[in-house]
Amino acid sequence: MCLQVELIAWRCQLLRVVLTVFHSNKAALRLYQHTLHYELDETDPSLFDQEVEYTILAKKSKKIASIADIVLPLLPPPAAVSPADAATPAAGAENGTA
Repeated sequence: MCLQVELIAWRCQLLRVVLTVFHSNKAALRLYQHTLHYELDETDPSLFDQEVEYTILAKKSKKIASIADIVLPLLPPPAAVSPADAATPAAGAENGTA
């Protein structure tokens, strides 16, 4: 999901992606900080000596030369469709109900 959000941010020319994570959600904190390389955002309350139960993390949008440079997770191949199935119109398409 995060990679899709980062791709949308890049396509919309946003400067960064910002998210909030509760301190009690240790797995999410590890994922965002260590695996996905999100960093403490400049708006995080801890930077202003405020004690809260969450952290605000951010990741700058990557400068990508082309869409081909984006590496997405591997997805399973789509189900094979036989030529006969591909040529058959959807049920009700011929009478305008599809």
